[in-house]
Amino acid sequence: MTKRYNVHSPINHDGEQYHPNTENNVIELTDKQAKPLLDESVIGLINEIDGSEVPGTIEQTKPENEAAVLHAIRRVIEGLDVTDKTKWTKANKPDANVLTELLGWSVSAAERDAATLLPKSTLDL
Repeated sequence: MTKRYNVHSPINHDGEQYHPNTENNVIELTDKQAKPLLDESVIGLINEIDGSEVPGTIEQTKPENEAAVLHAIRRVIEGLDVTDKTKWTKANKPDANVLTELLGWSVSAAERDAATLLPKSTLDL
Protein backbone atom coordinates (compact mmCIF):
# COMPACT_ATOMS: atom_id res chain seq x y z
CA MET A 1 0.00 0.00 0.00
CA THR A 2 1.30 3.44 -0.87
CA LYS A 3 0.74 6.82 0.74
CA ARG A 4 1.02 10.32 -0.69
CA TYR A 5 3.78 12.67 0.46
CA ASN A 6 4.66 16.31 -0.18
CA VAL A 7 8.19 16.70 -1.49
CA HIS A 8 10.33 19.15 0.53
CA SER A 9 13.59 18.63 -1.34
CA PRO A 10 14.27 17.50 -4.90
CA ILE A 11 14.44 13.72 -5.26
CA ASN A 12 14.65 11.21 -8.07
CA HIS A 13 12.49 8.08 -7.80
CA ASP A 14 12.15 5.43 -10.50
CA GLY A 15 13.68 7.79 -13.06
CA GLU A 16 11.24 10.61 -12.32
CA GLN A 17 12.25 13.86 -10.65
CA TYR A 18 10.14 15.40 -7.90
CA HIS A 19 10.68 18.96 -6.69
CA PRO A 20 8.80 21.13 -4.19
CA ASN A 21 8.63 24.11 -6.54
CA THR A 22 7.06 22.30 -9.50
CA GLU A 23 3.76 20.63 -10.34
CA ASN A 24 5.50 17.30 -9.62
CA ASN A 25 5.68 17.93 -5.87
CA VAL A 26 3.74 14.92 -4.57
CA ILE A 27 5.07 11.37 -4.55
CA GLU A 28 3.46 8.04 -3.70
CA LEU A 29 5.63 5.63 -1.71
CA THR A 30 5.33 2.55 0.43
CA ASP A 31 6.10 2.91 4.14
CA LYS A 32 9.45 1.19 3.58
CA GLN A 33 10.39 3.60 0.77
CA ALA A 34 9.21 6.64 2.70
CA LYS A 35 10.92 5.94 6.05
CA PRO A 36 14.45 7.16 5.18
CA LEU A 37 13.06 10.22 3.41
CA LEU A 38 10.82 11.06 6.35
CA ASP A 39 13.77 10.59 8.72
CA GLU A 40 15.72 13.13 6.64
CA SER A 41 12.71 15.49 6.31
CA VAL A 42 12.83 15.21 2.52
CA ILE A 43 9.10 14.43 2.37
CA GLY A 44 6.03 14.94 4.55
CA LEU A 45 2.95 12.71 4.81
CA ILE A 46 -0.26 14.15 3.36
CA ASN A 47 -3.43 13.78 5.41
CA GLU A 48 -5.81 11.91 3.09
CA ILE A 49 -8.88 13.42 4.77
CA ASP A 50 -8.23 17.12 4.15
CA GLY A 51 -5.04 17.21 2.04
CA SER A 52 -3.01 19.00 4.73
CA GLU A 53 0.40 17.77 5.79
CA VAL A 54 0.57 15.65 8.92
CA PRO A 55 2.05 17.81 11.72
CA GLY A 56 5.66 17.26 12.68
CA THR A 57 6.95 16.51 9.21
CA ILE A 58 7.48 20.03 7.87
CA GLU A 59 10.50 21.20 9.82
CA GLN A 60 13.74 20.14 8.23
CA THR A 61 16.53 19.39 10.66
CA LYS A 62 19.95 18.08 9.86
CA PRO A 63 20.21 14.33 10.49
CA GLU A 64 22.58 13.29 13.26
CA ASN A 65 24.01 10.42 11.22
CA GLU A 66 26.73 11.55 8.79
CA ALA A 67 25.72 8.98 6.18
CA ALA A 68 22.12 10.27 6.29
CA VAL A 69 23.42 13.84 5.87
CA LEU A 70 25.41 12.88 2.77
CA HIS A 71 22.53 10.89 1.29
CA ALA A 72 20.11 13.79 1.80
CA ILE A 73 22.55 16.19 0.13
CA ARG A 74 23.13 13.79 -2.77
CA ARG A 75 19.38 13.38 -3.31
CA VAL A 76 19.01 17.14 -3.57
CA ILE A 77 21.96 17.33 -5.97
CA GLU A 78 20.36 14.65 -8.16
CA GLY A 79 17.22 16.78 -8.35
CA LEU A 80 18.96 20.01 -9.37
CA ASP A 81 18.29 21.34 -12.85
CA VAL A 82 21.62 21.10 -14.65
CA THR A 83 20.59 23.86 -17.06
CA ASP A 84 19.91 26.37 -14.27
CA LYS A 85 23.30 28.03 -13.84
CA THR A 86 22.13 29.81 -10.66
CA LYS A 87 22.26 26.42 -8.90
CA TRP A 88 25.87 25.66 -9.84
CA THR A 89 29.29 27.20 -9.14
CA LYS A 90 31.71 28.35 -11.81
CA ALA A 91 33.55 25.05 -11.21
CA ASN A 92 30.29 23.24 -12.17
CA LYS A 93 29.61 22.01 -8.64
CA PRO A 94 26.26 22.33 -6.91
CA ASP A 95 26.19 25.61 -4.98
CA ALA A 96 26.35 24.83 -1.24
CA ASN A 97 24.17 27.88 -0.53
CA VAL A 98 21.46 26.48 -2.82
CA LEU A 99 21.72 23.11 -1.09
CA THR A 100 21.41 24.85 2.28
CA GLU A 101 18.28 26.66 1.12
CA LEU A 102 16.67 23.51 -0.26
CA LEU A 103 17.50 21.31 2.74
CA GLY A 104 16.76 23.84 5.44
CA TRP A 105 20.08 23.32 7.24
CA SER A 106 23.64 24.45 6.60
CA VAL A 107 25.54 22.45 3.98
CA SER A 108 29.30 22.94 3.79
CA ALA A 109 31.31 22.68 0.59
CA ALA A 110 33.10 19.66 2.11
CA GLU A 111 29.77 17.91 2.75
CA ARG A 112 28.64 18.72 -0.79
CA ASP A 113 31.86 17.29 -2.21
CA ALA A 114 31.61 14.14 -0.09
CA ALA A 115 27.99 13.66 -1.15
CA THR A 116 28.89 13.85 -4.83
CA LEU A 117 31.24 10.89 -4.33
CA LEU A 118 28.44 8.57 -3.18
CA PRO A 119 27.54 5.92 -5.75
CA LYS A 120 24.19 6.69 -7.34
CA SER A 121 23.01 3.14 -6.63
CA THR A 122 22.96 3.93 -2.89
CA LEU A 123 20.26 6.55 -3.49
CA ASP A 124 17.62 4.25 -4.92
CA LEU A 125 14.48 3.94 -2.85
